[in-house]
Amino acid sequence: MAIKKIEILEFIEKIIRGERDFRGISLIEKGLSNNERFFELNKYLEKNKEGLRKEPINLSDSELLGFEARGIFLPYVIAERTKFNEADLSYSYLRSGKFSDSIFYKSYFYKTNLEFSILERTDFSRAKLIRTKLLMTKINKSKLYKIYLYQSDLEGAELEDTDLSEADIIESEFRSIYVKNTDFNKTNFKDTHFNWEDIILGKNLQEIRFNREIPSHYIRFFVKD
Repeated sequence: MAIKKIEILEFIEKIIRGERDFRGISLIEKGLSNNERFFELNKYLEKNKEGLRKEPINLSDSELLGFEARGIFLPYVIAERTKFNEADLSYSYLRSGKFSDSIFYKSYFYKTNLEFSILERTDFSRAKLIRTKLLMTKINKSKLYKIYLYQSDLEGAELEDTDLSEADIIESEFRSIYVKNTDFNKTNFKDTHFNWEDIILGKNLQEIRFNREIPSHYIRFFVKD
């Protein structure tokens, strides 16, 4: 698909007029949240939350490199096969979004809500997710190499066939997660909360690190060859 470049102001105006299909776009400016009409856009989106559920904004196949959308209210968004490299999506509400096959390389998330989102086959390599809500997300077959997760909530998340090698996972919630055939090579877990029902089937547990001894009844590991 050919990429179409558009101005941020045009992008905002089209959304407010009711347009939803933005597949294959590239924004000429990067700072959406710095635009003078950003507050107006967010108020419109919040007012039309139910309409977004029925007809979500579609950003699939787009190139949003370095995209700054701090505090954007965009639930149910569809952004599959989209490049968000080095984007800043802090304080954003992206609940129930669809981001399969997208790239968030070195992107930054702070207090972002991604609950119930589909993030399968997604690249989060070297991304930073701080105090981010990932409750019940599907992150299967994704690349989280060297990701930094701090005080983030992944309760009930699915991480099957996922690369978590060399990740730093600090003071985060990993309760009731489903993890199978996942790479934990040199992963650093520090003060991360599991529970005794968690079952982790890891394909590579070399040099996995906990900052304290984990009692055998606290978490069970089953290594799959």
